[in-house]
Amino acid sequence: SADGDGPPLFRRCTLNRGFGLCETYPEVLFVPAHISDDALRQCARFRSKGRVPVCSFYFRSSGACMARSSQPCCGVLRQRDAADQQL
Repeated sequence: SADGDGPPLFRRCTLNRGFGLCETYPEVLFVPAHISDDALRQCARFRSKGRVPVCSFYFRSSGACMARSSQPCCGVLRQRDAADQQL
């Protein structure tokens, strides 16, 4: 949690070692704590260039997070991905 009393909001993830998940992200990512590595892999396939939502800057004083990602690749058929929606 932002105030340190509850469970963490983000976790350190090394899934992008060797840039296998996303070439434009660093090798170590901070991702939502509730999402598994398997779900992240699935979400990456559903997003442009594998850009899953990650915390790119954390404001300790306010507990706010600046996140980045690409839009889901829904296409003209408005496809949905269950793992991506969970994320």
